[in-house]
Amino acid sequence: MITSNFSTFSLSLLGGLTLLSCADKEVKDNKQPNIIYIMSDDHTSQGVSVYGGILADVLPTPNIDRIGNEGVIMNNCFVTNSISTPSRDAILSEQYSQKNGV
Repeated sequence: MITSNFSTFSLSLLGGLTLLSCADKEVKDNKQPNIIYIMSDDHTSQGVSVYGGILADVLPTPNIDRIGNEGVIMNNCFVTNSISTPSRDAILSEQYSQKNGV
């Protein structure tokens, strides 16, 4: 069942990100966009310089910044559980933390 849920989630995420990435840009030559989903552990927006946080000058992240500048940057996101493991499992299982048992 987890494999089925993960497949459904993956397809939903892929479809949603595809729509977001094509919203303001024309897809040239009818190529499908490349989608990279980066999930980091205990990483605030201040830890990635593309968001302009307090650590942007001290610890620049030029490669992640380039990916963000050429793709989608999410500025208004929320989670139902900010603790790492339950939050990751909620993404993978498509269930709220109180339901997925983590």
